[in-house]
Amino acid sequence: MTRAVTIILRDGAARRLAVAFTALLCLFCSAIGANAQARTRTTKTATKSTTKTAPKKAPKELVKDTVTTCPGNNGLPVGAITELLNAQNNVRTQLKLAKFTWNCQMADFAQEWANRGIFEHRSNNKYGENIYVSSNGDVTLTNVVDKWLTERDFWNNSTGICKDGKVCSHYTQIIWRATKQIGCGINRNVTGKWKVLLVCNYDPPGDIDSPAY
Repeated sequence: MTRAVTIILRDGAARRLAVAFTALLCLFCSAIGANAQARTRTTKTATKSTTKTAPKKAPKELVKDTVTTCPGNNGLPVGAITELLNAQNNVRTQLKLAKFTWNCQMADFAQEWANRGIFEHRSNNKYGENIYVSSNGDVTLTNVVDKWLTERDFWNNSTGICKDGKVCSHYTQIIWRATKQIGCGINRNVTGKWKVLLVCNYDPPGDIDSPAY
């Protein structure tokens, strides 16, 4: 190293060459440093830009059941139809069964029978039929369906058998896999012991001696 310095001091041309080489080296190092900083700034900017512009996931919309309004004066109001569908479709959904849809023709058929005010099943009915009567004139439709659903405690779906001495046919009709449509009618002006009579028809009918689903 001492020898090299001596040569540079003695030789003016060599000294100028060394100075030029040193300056060139400094410029080269500065260029490398500036390029590295530029890349760092670009990466940060791109990251910020990506973070800012990333789209937010839209919340899932709740799917609501579509309720049919039936024509004529005998049809149940929308609120009653919704209540009957929800009360029965809730248990079907829990069992992974298709939801019921409302059939206006079946509802008229049921209302016609309910208007009689007599607690009895229609003979030779092509539909499945659930009937409920109550001495409480303020009973809700959800209460009625809940009463039918209490029969589940007596039903063994694996064997398709109801417990001896018990009734399961209202419950099994509600959870019958093949049934797709319902239509109901209600009479809240029944005279005598009963004040309310509800009739629901089901298509296709269930309650065959076999598992419901």
